[in-house]
This record gives sequence, structure tokens and C-alpha cells, in this order.
Amino acid sequence: MSDKNEKSENNVKSDKQKGSKKGCGCKGKLTK
Repeated sequence: MSDKNEKSENNVKSDKQKGSKKGCGCKGKLTK
């Protein structure tokens, strides 16, 4: 469970960076 949480946080960080370019971090999460 701890691993999943850490991975989620990393993904969120990546999504936020990618989303920033697109202008929607939420969309990046849905795409993944």
C-alpha cells in the first residue's frame, strides 16, 4: 500500500508537469 501511495504521488507530480503544458493536470491523469 505504501508503495502505491508513493507511486501515485510521483505520477501526480509527472501529471502536473505535463498538465501544466496542456493547462489541465486532471486531463493528464485521465489519459494515463
